[in-house]
Amino acid sequence: MNHRIKHMETYRAALQLLRIANRAVREAQAESHRLKVPNVFSRNKQLYYDPSERQAG
Repeated sequence: MNHRIKHMETYRAALQLLRIANRAVREAQAESHRLKVPNVFSRNKQLYYDPSERQAG
């Protein structure tokens, strides 16, 4: 098998996994929103809060 083709197959499989993961995250966020649970996540070790979920403290 051509080396380039093998890399392309790996790339396509990774993209498919990323699509599945992104869909799962969106569904989990929607469920949390429906249940009035705040969505909190991190990116590059920085915490982020869903602005629509912020409550006055």
